Amino acid sequence: NCSGNYKPSGTSCGDKYESCVCASGYKLCNGKCISNSSCCTNSDCGTNQSCNNGVCSCASGYKSCNGTCIPNSSCCTNSDCGTDEICSNGTCVTTCTYTITAADCSSECKSAGTSSCVRDGITYYASCGASKCGRDQSCSNGTCVDNCTYTITAANCSSECKSAGSSSCVRDGTTYYASCGASKCGSDQSCSNGTCVDNCKPLSDEENCKWGTKNCSDNCGGYRSCCKTAAEYCIENGYKSGIVCEKGQTTETCPADSNYKKCSGDGCPASQTCTYGCKTYSSQSGCSDVCTVCYDDNCHNRTAVSVPANASCSSYFSDCPSKCSAWTCKSGYNKSGSSCVCATTCKDTATVPANATAVKSNCTACGQTYSIVTGFTCNSGYTKSGNSCVCATTCTDSVTSKPANSYYTTKSCTACGVSKTIKTGWACNSGYKKSGSSCILDISGAFNCPGGEPGSICMCGGTHAPTIKANAHICR
Repeated sequence: NCSGNYKPSGTSCGDKYESCVCASGYKLCNGKCISNSSCCTNSDCGTNQSCNNGVCSCASGYKSCNGTCIPNSSCCTNSDCGTDEICSNGTCVTTCTYTITAADCSSECKSAGTSSCVRDGITYYASCGASKCGRDQSCSNGTCVDNCTYTITAANCSSECKSAGSSSCVRDGTTYYASCGASKCGSDQSCSNGTCVDNCKPLSDEENCKWGTKNCSDNCGGYRSCCKTAAEYCIENGYKSGIVCEKGQTTETCPADSNYKKCSGDGCPASQTCTYGCKTYSSQSGCSDVCTVCYDDNCHNRTAVSVPANASCSSYFSDCPSKCSAWTCKSGYNKSGSSCVCATTCKDTATVPANATAVKSNCTACGQTYSIVTGFTCNSGYTKSGNSCVCATTCTDSVTSKPANSYYTTKSCTACGVSKTIKTGWACNSGYKKSGSSCILDISGAFNCPGGEPGSICMCGGTHAPTIKANAHICR
C-alpha cells in the first residue's frame, strides 16, 4: 500500500501495486518524498549555502544579506561599518578622510555619492548653507568655515570672533566675546585689562607627560590634563606587579616601572623522567635542561661484542636486547682466543723426499675438502730406503787395491741419470806379468842366451854372457 507522500505506480493487484512513487509536488530524497521546494543536498542550494533539514541556509562562516550569503567579515549595510564609513560591495569604505575643514569633507562626500557625512558628531553637507554648518562654524561663500581656531586664550578667540563678524563664540561649552569684561569671561577665567585670562595654570608637565595623560578632578574647565603615573601606564598596557613568569617564558619589563612585568610565550614542557637517560632535550629557549624524549633502552651505553666468523651470539644485554654480550662457536669449531677454528684439522701426514712422488687423499673439515699428503712412492729407478729414495742401480768400484807394477782397469757406469768411471780390476804394466795377486818381471824373449842355454841359467850366471835384445831388460 502507498501512503503519506507516495502514490501507486504500475498495475494493481487487489489493493497492492507494483511500486510507489512520490506524489505530485514532491521529490525523492534519501528514500523519502520531500516537497519540491525543499532541498535534498547542498547542490540544491545557492552559492555559499548548505542544506540543513530540507532548508537552504548560509554555510558556516557566512551570513545572510539581501537574499545572498556573504562572508561574516563582509558588511551588508552601513550599520555594519564604523563612523565615517559606508558599505560598498560588501566592504566598508571611508566616506570622509580626517581633514579639518567641512569644505574638504563636503567634497569627499560628493565623491562618495552622498549628500552629507558625519565626523565627531558634526554633520557636513555637500552643499553648504548657514543652517547646515556645524558648531562654531558659519557659512562663507557656500563653504562652512570655523569661527574660532583652537587657541588657549579667550583674547585670541575673541579676535577671531571679531574677524568672523560675530560678537561671541563658543568653545568647549565656554562663551568668548569680542569685547571682554568680567561678566563676559568664561568659567575659570577673569578679566584683566579688558582681556579674559585663565585662572588655572597648566600642570608643569602638561605638555610633556611621559606616560600619557588622564582626566583630572580639578581640570580647570577642561583646559588641564593630569599625567598618568608610571604604574598606571604599566597596568593599562598589561603589566603586573610581583608577577613571576614560568620557566621558558619571556619576561618583558614595563619601561615605566621595572617592578611591573608581563610574560609572553609558553612555559617549558613537562620534563620526562627517564630510566635509561634522556635522548632529546627541549630546543625552546630557557628549557635546554628539560628532557622531552627518553631512551627506550640502555643501548647507548652498551657496546656489542664482536662475533667472529663461525660463531653465533649466545646472550644479549638485559637492558639492550639488540646488542650481543657473549658468543659461542658453532658446531664443529673450537674457540681459540677471539676466533673459532675448525675442530678437525686437515694436515699432511708425510714428507715427500727427493726423487719421489706424493701420495694424496681428500680430507673434509668444517665443510671444506682439502687434499693432503699421506705418503710417497719413489720415482722410477729409485728404491725406498727409510724416509728417502735412493738409486736402485749402484756404480761402485769392483776393486779397491792393486799390486805394484800394475794399473786399474775402468769402465763408464750410468745410474739414475748420473755417469761415472768405476774400477773394474787391475792389469800388470808392460814387461810384467800377473802372478797370483802380483806382477812379476816378464823376461821371456827379453834376451838370447848363447849356446842355447836356458834363460834362467843365463840370468843366474851361466857361462855365456847373454845377448840383450833390443828393448829387453838387463838381468841383474
